[in-house]
Amino acid sequence: ALTVLGGILAFAVTVIAIRPTYRSSFTAYVNNHSTSSDNDIQSLNNGDTAASQFLAQTYAVIMKSRPLVEDALKISKLTYEYEEVAGDITTDIQTNTQLVTLNVTMRSPQEAKKLADAIAKAAPSYISDIVEGSSMKVVSKPVLARQRYSPNLKKNTIIGALLGLLIALAIVTVQDLMDDRIRSADELEKRFGISILGTSGIVEPMSEKA
Repeated sequence: ALTVLGGILAFAVTVIAIRPTYRSSFTAYVNNHSTSSDNDIQSLNNGDTAASQFLAQTYAVIMKSRPLVEDALKISKLTYEYEEVAGDITTDIQTNTQLVTLNVTMRSPQEAKKLADAIAKAAPSYISDIVEGSSMKVVSKPVLARQRYSPNLKKNTIIGALLGLLIALAIVTVQDLMDDRIRSADELEKRFGISILGTSGIVEPMSEKA
């Protein structure tokens, strides 16, 4: 019962009390050359790739910087200050690649896409001015989120049910440890080391008809 109750409570809290958020993202290709023509791509060697992968870490930081985000807010015409959206912007660097993904997670899917679009538009020229001899190209544009990013309704419900189960197990364990009743003659002999000569019990009186 506590397991079911925990799952129901977690489901209800997730639906009623937690406001959903939506995520819009774009992925950019980082190159340690100022252009990305076919000749440049064919001439990339292991050193160039390693340099670009290292450069991706720098790009990931710059893409969340105040000047760039403030420019993006102006482009998107969203009425937010940098401090209000700074925590909504995250970046991921895909391992052993030259790809950087920027995520914008907000309560409005439309606003998340607008800000992600604006950053994707402003970032290439802004970064190339700062990091000389490099370039950045958006390979995957932001899309409007159709499903919420968080909270995860299924995950929260399962966690609530598991917590209810743990509470139930804890209650049963404590009750068992605190129960010092003797339920059999064998248990009495083991606990006190005495021999049992006999047992008595309550016998139901026979009816007059019997």
